Amino acid sequence: MKKELLVVIRLACLLLAVASPVLGNLHAQEPDAAALVASGDEKAAKKDYTGAIADYTSCLAQDPGNASAFAKRSMVETKSRSLDAALADAEKAVAIAPDLSDAYLARGYVRAAKGGREAALEAYNQAILLDSNNAVAYVYRGVVKAAQKDWPGAMADYTQALAIKADDPFAYECRGVAKAAQQDYQGAIADYDKAIELKPDYAGAFGSRAEAKKALGDDAGATADFAKANHLTPVVVPKEEVPRHAEVEQNASSTDTDDSSASATPSGPSIEFRIFRMVFAACGMAVIFWCFMIYNRFRGIHRE
Repeated sequence: MKKELLVVIRLACLLLAVASPVLGNLHAQEPDAAALVASGDEKAAKKDYTGAIADYTSCLAQDPGNASAFAKRSMVETKSRSLDAALADAEKAVAIAPDLSDAYLARGYVRAAKGGREAALEAYNQAILLDSNNAVAYVYRGVVKAAQKDWPGAMADYTQALAIKADDPFAYECRGVAKAAQQDYQGAIADYDKAIELKPDYAGAFGSRAEAKKALGDDAGATADFAKANHLTPVVVPKEEVPRHAEVEQNASSTDTDDSSASATPSGPSIEFRIFRMVFAACGMAVIFWCFMIYNRFRGIHRE
């Protein structure tokens, strides 16, 4: 009987020795919340909104209190026109972290996309109050002011954003549009030039510069810029980044995206990992039960 007990113990130890490193490796392959957010950010930058939403959703499955992930997912949902989901996520971000500037940025972004300019301004004001270096909040607030034809206010916000982040081509183009709206076409062209210098494939800046050149009577220059803008693929510069007219509106991207992307299924642990975990647990329980039965039998024999 002692030999049987020793065999069982050795089998249990062997099972643990073999399974532990495999289990550890499989678990290590599962991305953590921070890695999922980073992956979502990268996909969002490439306009892979469905992939970004899926990563942020997986992050939130692991860390339901991650306000930043809610805010980031809200921004992407707004761009993919899932506005109700975006608003819900923005509100969750604010509720979880009322001192997070980007939570109010997300709230303002979706409010503006829904047409609530004053409500958007209120959210952007709060975002800037919490973080005076939030350059994106200044740009987006400027876009709303531009839509209200508050061109001096818009210019002030764009200029402040560029003081914080001087390499933002979108902010230069937006400020150029504000200047053009006030008939400062030379100043507008200077800003468009800077935007194109920073991003040579920026179709929106070429289109805006073409309009400014046309206003100055430079038909040849305008034609060349329009041709360049039309040559560039629209994938490079989404429509929400191409304010080619005086009324710069902060609308979300016009890219048609299925709303189902907002409820993307979290990736979670892989199927292989789940199966292995279940098998390992079953084997472990079986070994424990076997040990218990042999122990009871051994104790009964010993008593006899």
